[in-house]
Amino acid sequence: MNKFKRFMAASMASLMALASAAVSTPAATEDPVINTVRQGSSSYTKACEDTDSQYIYDGFLGCDCTKEYSQFRPWAPGATDVKVNLYTTGTDDEEGASKVGTYYLEKMLVNGKWNGVWTIKLIGNFKNWYYTYTITTYNITNSSKSYNTYETPDLYAVAAGKDGKRSLITDLENTDPSSWDLDNHVYVQNPAEAIVYELDIKNFTSDPSSGIPYDLMGKFLSFTQLSRLNDSVGILTCTNYLANLGVTTVQIKPFYSSMGFMMPDNSYSTNESDPLQTVSECKSMIQALHKAGLSVVMDMDITSVSEDFPFQKTVPDYYLRIKTNGDKSNGSGNGNDCATERLMFRRYIINTLTQWVNEYHVDGFHFENGGLIDKEFLNEIREELNKISPDISVSCDTELPYPDNAMICDNTCRGTRLRLVSLANAKTADDGISFYNSTYSNNIMSYINGGKNMSDAIQTGILADKDNKLTNPAQCTNYLHDNSGLSLYDRITDSLGIARGTKDDNAIALAKLAVAMEYTSMGSIVIRSGDEMGYSSSQSSALDWNNLITYSDFHAYYSGLIRLRKTISKLTSGSTSSYSDFVFDTSSTDQIAYVINNDGNNEWNKIAVMYNNSDSAKWITLSDTSTD
Repeated sequence: MNKFKRFMAASMASLMALASAAVSTPAATEDPVINTVRQGSSSYTKACEDTDSQYIYDGFLGCDCTKEYSQFRPWAPGATDVKVNLYTTGTDDEEGASKVGTYYLEKMLVNGKWNGVWTIKLIGNFKNWYYTYTITTYNITNSSKSYNTYETPDLYAVAAGKDGKRSLITDLENTDPSSWDLDNHVYVQNPAEAIVYELDIKNFTSDPSSGIPYDLMGKFLSFTQLSRLNDSVGILTCTNYLANLGVTTVQIKPFYSSMGFMMPDNSYSTNESDPLQTVSECKSMIQALHKAGLSVVMDMDITSVSEDFPFQKTVPDYYLRIKTNGDKSNGSGNGNDCATERLMFRRYIINTLTQWVNEYHVDGFHFENGGLIDKEFLNEIREELNKISPDISVSCDTELPYPDNAMICDNTCRGTRLRLVSLANAKTADDGISFYNSTYSNNIMSYINGGKNMSDAIQTGILADKDNKLTNPAQCTNYLHDNSGLSLYDRITDSLGIARGTKDDNAIALAKLAVAMEYTSMGSIVIRSGDEMGYSSSQSSALDWNNLITYSDFHAYYSGLIRLRKTISKLTSGSTSSYSDFVFDTSSTDQIAYVINNDGNNEWNKIAVMYNNSDSAKWITLSDTSTD
């Protein structure tokens, strides 16, 4: 028998995950309430189902432009009248602003039957002019046919003016940065190997400590800079920092327009009034990240939109979930819930994802508020992206923040029972979709705070939810931040009753234990920007890069774990066959210990890992698994 004594800090050399502190034990965190929203049919759902069956269209929508003509095609089956308005500029505040004219669209008939599409073909070169639609329409459930008239941008626009309210007539020609033809996708082919760094463009690059030039702070082009802490020699920041940290993937919080999912947000451009420059600079950001060897994942919130979004002004209430009392569902707490079960909503999202993959070379997608997406559609997304490449990553969280404010219908547009995404039904998801393991995240936080009798729960999490809700390690994504916006360090200081942002040795020790547990578990990993350097929400929303110095010991520990993980192939195996290589000690219900039998080339053959959440050192006895 080999005996290992538990130390107070983790030893990277011996691969022991270490940290210990005397703290109070909070109540165990239960799984979030998901997939228990009200479900039922109404006049609204019946009207939507009728629309899906009567107005089927899978052809081109949006604006198709050449030097010879521009053709406009919106889908608006509830409309009685549609016009296109042409403008010289994106807003009325720009020099030379004027309205050029208004033209009436006609219903598009196929074999004498209308498919809900309106169309017009204007002869001439209208490139780089702007347009909107004026749509007279009725609410899809309004039997009295009470009409309203709206002016709206094109839902399928690929670029728009500064505020997004006027769409640009463009084919995106000449928007490619230099050497764009040499830019290739960077895929992480084994999902379990992914170490994902989640960031917000503005927060990541807006603090002066980032060393980013002032005019590029919070912009796409900030990622093209070789920047250093406080603009001095020494510590790298931003893109080069991420490459050196060792992450595989950058997951960028939504950078599409609030007026349309298919185009980048002009606020990230150095010239917000030039949408084509916005497109070009967005591509330059992705190109720079690819050059650094990083995969680029786009964070998508397809589950909620504001009242100004073109959905409601194009086909009122079709794209949204409506309660039986007529109120809009708001299960996300962020706005109107989108009806992912509707046929033309799905069509819009699939076109959106395809646009970002093909035009911008995005390598994958993460779906926020996944608890509001119906499982059938998530599988459909995977199937459609497989047609481009099965290596395009797809991940999804499973939280539903406000279930009491949500309502869903009985069936999807395919006629199957509507089931929202959750950990409980993840086993029926298609291969190539990973889910945020909220259960393990909560269990880790409970354990480091002194949780008792948790060995079984922690062992399940170490093995990527083995024999529970997930099918294999490739389906599991581990994380430690809080979905409400709290950083890892905030969660820990809150549990200790310490003011957020306070540097505390005990809090740092617990943070080390938490990340050690995460990085010595199977499944992919997501880091919330700043978690590796003690970021607190009590600081400015912009990341203070001086934390690299203030929390240098914690950062060194964290980056060491990333390097360590890459030397233990069993941790990044996406296969269930690796479960048997983890041999657990069963003598304690509180201290966790196991040996990993590793067989990778040029790697350690055996690794002993031990966690101790008590306030004193512990002896742990492990069976001798040696064969020599």
